[in-house]
Amino acid sequence: MFKLILKKEIKVTPQKAAELLKLNNMPSQRRLNQEWVNTLGKIMNSGFFLDGSIAIAKVIEHGVEKSYIVNGQHTLNAAVKFEYTFTATLKEYECENMIDVAELYRNLDNGLTRPMSAKLSVEADALGVGWWNNRLRSIVARAIQFLSNDFMLKKHVPANDKVAEFKNWIKEGEVLINFFDNQVTIGNRHLLRGCIFAVMIGCWKKSKDKNIFLEFWIKVKDGENLKKGEPAYKLYNFLKDNYASERQSYQNSYRRATEKEIIVKCIHAWNAFKSNTTTDLKFHGLKPIPKIS
Repeated sequence: MFKLILKKEIKVTPQKAAELLKLNNMPSQRRLNQEWVNTLGKIMNSGFFLDGSIAIAKVIEHGVEKSYIVNGQHTLNAAVKFEYTFTATLKEYECENMIDVAELYRNLDNGLTRPMSAKLSVEADALGVGWWNNRLRSIVARAIQFLSNDFMLKKHVPANDKVAEFKNWIKEGEVLINFFDNQVTIGNRHLLRGCIFAVMIGCWKKSKDKNIFLEFWIKVKDGENLKKGEPAYKLYNFLKDNYASERQSYQNSYRRATEKEIIVKCIHAWNAFKSNTTTDLKFHGLKPIPKIS
């Protein structure tokens, strides 16, 4: 666990801000939002900036004490850029390891809401998970929400609960990240939905022969070597058409499939593939989600 070891008010000059920013080298620190820096600068110049909050994590890594800025990077950058002096509350936390640093990071907020991708990025780095693609990481996180609730999403899940659940599915998440070669492309974007990832993980766990999993889902991903009428062919076309309709439905009357419909049709196609039968990918909204075979 992390614990607060110091709390004090300090005067932050542009020079002091620049000095503190030397500690802004935490692994997986989110990218600086220049628009937010400029907004803070305008607030500072208008005289309405009241005070700041800066948090530093201290941790021993390989016998060496290191310090990381875990809150306040945007305020400090604004102070340097706009040559502004302000009063800030400085807090220092002692952490046992990088996992504690990640937990501290996700529990802090400086007014600019941290997206789940940023929280997972720090968490994944602390756990030694090499998932550098933020979009894929976020989709895996959403898939885990489905898997944790039998494919039914809860209306609201606290961020800490999402991250905690993320830790329990690292192995399965790694499978999907590798399946997509850790990248998002035009060719695989029809699969980039949390509900689809959830079914894929379910299929992976059910497959004693992982080659069967790869054979089916590579076909659905690439759309190559497909025979008309086979389950992978029907699912590929459904997902491609649905992706196209999602891009257009905001301005037109195209119908988008619900997440439940997508899940059901993915499972129907997979089950038919495994049993070497055909399927029409029928969906009835009132029927329960079928089991993955």
